[in-house]
Amino acid sequence: MSYPYTGQSQKPVPKVTRDTTSLVVGTDFNVTYPDDTTNVGSKAVTITGKGNYKGTLEATYNIEDVSIADPEVTVSVGEAYYAGGEDVAPPVTVKYKGVPLVEGRDYEFDFDPATHAAVDTGYKIIIKGINNFTGQRVEEFAIRETDLSKKGMVTLS
Repeated sequence: MSYPYTGQSQKPVPKVTRDTTSLVVGTDFNVTYPDDTTNVGSKAVTITGKGNYKGTLEATYNIEDVSIADPEVTVSVGEAYYAGGEDVAPPVTVKYKGVPLVEGRDYEFDFDPATHAAVDTGYKIIIKGINNFTGQRVEEFAIRETDLSKKGMVTLS
């Protein structure tokens, strides 16, 4: 069985039967989950008989990665302003199902072109999934003129 990554612990409850009898967790058996039940990968669950039942069974499930291109991943690219010829990175917010992702843990980004310093449109930011996220997504942004009336300072000598 596979489950998509959610960012939350995922512990599916096993259905255990003996012949045609359905066994009850806590009464007929206990379940032991691995330490990591949140991140992408294969997870082994151990079923240990209890009461009138003995022995162990093992079952596995997978937590699968999510593509940054998935419709449930939203990307918001803020405005970028000219910074005297230095490269400018707009503020970027990436969310999965409304929960903010963390740059460096869930995604990273590059720019096209690599130099992005002049006032212009059509710059591209390439957001790449890492760890529990895969794939990439491209968003455009512009570098706008800096408004001196908001950030400027004048000194007369």
